[in-house]
Amino acid sequence: MLAGSACCARGSIGIRLIGWRGKEYKEHESAAKTSIGLIKEKKMIKRRIFISFDHADTEKVNGFLGLRNIMDGFEFYNHKLDHRIKSTDVNYVCRIIREEYISPASVTVVLIGNGTAASEWVKWEIQESLRLGKGILGIRLLGTWGSIPEGIPSNAVGGWDPDKFPAWIEWAYQNRGK
Repeated sequence: MLAGSACCARGSIGIRLIGWRGKEYKEHESAAKTSIGLIKEKKMIKRRIFISFDHADTEKVNGFLGLRNIMDGFEFYNHKLDHRIKSTDVNYVCRIIREEYISPASVTVVLIGNGTAASEWVKWEIQESLRLGKGILGIRLLGTWGSIPEGIPSNAVGGWDPDKFPAWIEWAYQNRGK
């Protein structure tokens, strides 16, 4: 069970997948082309994105959240402004995050900073996302070097490359539960 304050850890940010080769690269490239084509044709279903990050990274995360104003086809969900989350009842907070933020999301994007892997809240959000069959994507925040949190697939983590973000979200959605 989670310990401590109910509103201590949240955060997520952009991505650049690193080290893809051969078949893996072709799969990501194909998903990216499909995603871009669907966006251009306006046929893509709007993807709801749950953003998970460590509270200590809020300043860097705000840069990522600014992308929502220029990216069509995505809705970003982040509970840091939800006054109900300020409760000290951990079970209540978990229920609100699960039911109103993670459950309706297509993909959980974990913004990885220096302390993200140690955050109990981020760990819980990843596990809930996996349990609910959501796509998972890890994006390393600019200028950070922290460990990748457990539960994020090794082929779904990258650096900061906002131009590729829509394609990676679609890839994570298409590969959910695999």
